[in-house]
Amino acid sequence: MRMRWLLYPRLALTNLVKNRRLTLPYLLACAGTVLMFYTMDELSINRGLSKLRDAATVQAVLFLGVLVIGIFAAIVLYYTNGFLIKGRMKELGLYSVLGMEKRHISLVLLLETLFTGLVGVGVGLALGVLFGKLMFLLLLRLLGETAALPFQVSLEALGQTCLVFACIFALILLSNLRSVKKARPMELVQAAKAGEKEPKSSAITTVFGLLCLGGGYAIAILSKSPLDALLYFFVAVLLVIFGTHALFRSGSIALLKMLRANKRFYYRPAHFIAVSGMLYRMRKNAAGLANICILCTMVLVVVSATVSLYVGQEHALRLQHPRDVSVVIQGQAAEDREDADFYAMAQQLAAARGLALSEHAKTIAIRCYAEQRGSYFDFDGVSENVCRLYLLPLEEYVAMGGEDVALQEGEVLVFSTRSCGYGLDKVELLGGSFQVKEELAQFPIAERSDVSLETGVYLVFANRAQAELAMGGRQWEAYLYEGFNLLGEEEEKLAFSSEYCNLVNRKIDEEAEIDYAVASSIYLDGQRWQALHGGFLFLGLFLGTLFMMATVLIIYYKQVSEGLEDSARYQTMQKVGMSKREVRVSIDKQIVWVFFLPLAAAVVHTMVAFPAISKMEALFFVNDMGLMLACTLATIAAFSLLYVAAYLLTARVYYRIVS
Repeated sequence: MRMRWLLYPRLALTNLVKNRRLTLPYLLACAGTVLMFYTMDELSINRGLSKLRDAATVQAVLFLGVLVIGIFAAIVLYYTNGFLIKGRMKELGLYSVLGMEKRHISLVLLLETLFTGLVGVGVGLALGVLFGKLMFLLLLRLLGETAALPFQVSLEALGQTCLVFACIFALILLSNLRSVKKARPMELVQAAKAGEKEPKSSAITTVFGLLCLGGGYAIAILSKSPLDALLYFFVAVLLVIFGTHALFRSGSIALLKMLRANKRFYYRPAHFIAVSGMLYRMRKNAAGLANICILCTMVLVVVSATVSLYVGQEHALRLQHPRDVSVVIQGQAAEDREDADFYAMAQQLAAARGLALSEHAKTIAIRCYAEQRGSYFDFDGVSENVCRLYLLPLEEYVAMGGEDVALQEGEVLVFSTRSCGYGLDKVELLGGSFQVKEELAQFPIAERSDVSLETGVYLVFANRAQAELAMGGRQWEAYLYEGFNLLGEEEEKLAFSSEYCNLVNRKIDEEAEIDYAVASSIYLDGQRWQALHGGFLFLGLFLGTLFMMATVLIIYYKQVSEGLEDSARYQTMQKVGMSKREVRVSIDKQIVWVFFLPLAAAVVHTMVAFPAISKMEALFFVNDMGLMLACTLATIAAFSLLYVAAYLLTARVYYRIVS
């Protein structure tokens, strides 16, 4: 009895070793996904990160990564297990023919899954513990943190990782047992040899795919605002996924049949074998190619977006902070505080820290919201084209550092924060029509940018009476802005900003009559943005690596399974006179099709999605199109090199099998 029960563990281990061509990549995938999940989970609950200034933001981003990696790991392992079990159906069928009952086969599969899980999870956790400190330091570097924070191995993360992957392997085992239970012995023997009927190209499927792809592309290209791009991007993604699957499933078949109909092209040994072989298995190939294309697109979009966010944060910060430190007060209190001592307070604190203040700017303006309809600003119908109007007298503009211009009554200077500017020769308000004497290219306390959800329009009048007259007696609120730059050491600037903003905000809070007021600093916000964007970049690189690993794994199993199916066919071809060189040429043509069609489609998807992604990044105040395009192209180039390396590896494996 003991010897009989020892038979099954030995059989399971022997199967794993003998099928290492299939099981070894699967084990590597298991270890890789475990490593990524554990690392992300460990960092998300690491006590050292809780000491960061913006720990909540970083840990929220990392927790999102834990969820995404966990879900995607389950999908990848389940999908690749399908290739693994299909390649072993004949072997399992022979066990049944030789007398093993299905419960014995199930026991072997259980032990194989157990051994695979123990090795995969064990290796993944060992690598996670070994490289955890390195990943922790990399994250701190991306977050811009220079202080030495404590790091320790998390038993909680170890337990959570084991639990999650135990559930994943249990689901995979149930799926394998279900496949074996439903099949008959001879079906298992013949499953690996089962051929495919010639698929048919469906005009309905092709049209559906074109409509879905066209709809997704239209949403990405025609989205006018960042909010539109954000709201409809998920819909566009679903449409592109459906369209990609439909076109690969039907359009690729139609293309192959067109090539077959071209007799001059088709009746050549290399073309004949490659086209006919792919055509008869295109039903499976189409789904695989579409999945590869979608994974490639995910890599390109996620990595390029997070890299451009991280690289563009400095420019985005300056757009939000025309001055290093600023104080804003709105409402009646702004009028009452014209002689506020905020700047005097700043001078005292700066002197104590060895800093100098420069480019001081202060203004009290009229602020209101209106809907712009050409040159007319409607204060009653605020809806889509909402903009913030700032009305101030010339003396305030000059005091901030603007050029002194002779303005007559009925004339204004205009500055719009939109990159295209204002572009009209008059301004129509409730109080009348005003001629635009000059459209300003720069403004002391504002920058041109399309990243804001609202347009800011600054109107400079000859005097304050003209500004109030322009409102036509309508209720308005005062807007006080005071800002300045800092000169000195970076550490002192940060310390000054924290102390000054705390003092000002505390003083403001003590005055109940103030409706809205805030003190802010580019250095404090820079830390918050570094935490957010650094966390996103870390997550993007992790997910990009995971998606890339899944892409290579799917391609590898696809080529191995097809190589096993094609082996006998190519050997027959060589027996009837086909040379090894002709076999190699035929293989190259088939693999080039399989590899580079999904990559080309993924590049097209990414470039079409670029307008929508750039608009969504505007929500993070990144609007440098040149920078975003450079990051996208660099990501495509780097990914293509990795993809070519995977192609060379897979082509060699496929050729070794069939020859």
